Amino acid sequence: MAATFDKPFLDYEDMINLMISRGIIVFNRSFAKEALSSLSYYTLVNGYKDTFLSVDGTDHFIDGTTFEELYSLYQIDSSINSILLKYILRIEHSLKSRVSYTVAESFGVYTDLNDTTNKNKADYLFRDNYSNSTHKRNNTLLSIKQRATSSDASDSVKYYIKKHNHVPPWILTTTLSFGNCIYWYRILKPKQKDYVTNEFIHGPMNITDKKVFLNNCFDLLRFFRNRIAHGHKVFDLTWSGSLPVSQYLALSSPLVTPNDIAANTYSTNGLFAVVSVLLIILDTYGKRQLSVELHSAIEPYNERNIKIAGKNIFDIFHLPDDFFDRIFNYLKAI
Repeated sequence: MAATFDKPFLDYEDMINLMISRGIIVFNRSFAKEALSSLSYYTLVNGYKDTFLSVDGTDHFIDGTTFEELYSLYQIDSSINSILLKYILRIEHSLKSRVSYTVAESFGVYTDLNDTTNKNKADYLFRDNYSNSTHKRNNTLLSIKQRATSSDASDSVKYYIKKHNHVPPWILTTTLSFGNCIYWYRILKPKQKDYVTNEFIHGPMNITDKKVFLNNCFDLLRFFRNRIAHGHKVFDLTWSGSLPVSQYLALSSPLVTPNDIAANTYSTNGLFAVVSVLLIILDTYGKRQLSVELHSAIEPYNERNIKIAGKNIFDIFHLPDDFFDRIFNYLKAI
């Protein structure tokens, strides 16, 4: 016997009544209908409800929770996600540019895409051009060539394969993922890796400490890039790793303090860390633009003293209350 259902789906009135039954206050039903029609109940309510629950794992909302609060949290989170993704992609493009530049300068512009063993000495992906200290050299080089010869390779790579007798490194990177380029960076020998590292991190810190820090930065940014691209909320995301504290404090002061690291794990593996890392390794123009865009996304809610689940916007996003003052002082000092 076929299963029967009371109703094939909930219409917008049903959704609003369901929210009200769960303790969510809806001041403006017309606004709620419009929001639900474009964003869905799941996105707005189920996606952000954890912040508003009085008991974790239930549907019991904190007394006084409003639909407008849920919507505001979605709006701010989406804005910050878009900003972060934009600047993480900028770091990805910078890494591709810098790796391809130093490889071309050091080893030329020819690669034999049919040589999966990477033993052709004329090839800039010749295995002896790279370090095997982590025992990932050969797999990394093979993965790069497999991406270049796959059916979903970039149009630029396909064009060069068809029309030229070589695919230079700056063309090859157009088909590589952020992860591919991170691994390519990691197998570079000291001369090439030092160049890339110093392009991202300036200052008197020794090159070994810079490399350790930059490696961790890439892992953090890659984690957030992938999660944001798949629609995850950014304000409660935490990376399983952690930034090396001594380098982090030296490079981020006065943005990040020892007290932050002692009291707030998000300062080394959450949103706070991502913003701080971007401000450290972006170019000067990128640093300033990032700060402007974040300020535009967050500060209006702070100025209007908007509370979400009884917390101010900085508490919700695990940021210090003087976050923008710190960014200003950091940018002023560099």
